[in-house]
Amino acid sequence: MDYQEYIELGFERIDINDGVVFQETGYYGFILIKKITDKITVEVDWEKLDEPRFLIHKPIDGQVHRISITPEMVKDLC
Repeated sequence: MDYQEYIELGFERIDINDGVVFQETGYYGFILIKKITDKITVEVDWEKLDEPRFLIHKPIDGQVHRISITPEMVKDLC
């Protein structure tokens, strides 16, 4: 999937102000995030738009389960 497809599915762009990335590439990166529920989100970063992740947030201890999913699964989920 490309950037525009994620935006059309309702993903929100969050810019990352990472100085190291800027020094290496000349620009800052970003993450695209879609909140599914209070505990579940889907995210993908600017370097790997074809490698989205399904995140399950554990509110008690702050840990997160990260599960790799396919772009097709993202389309079905959204």
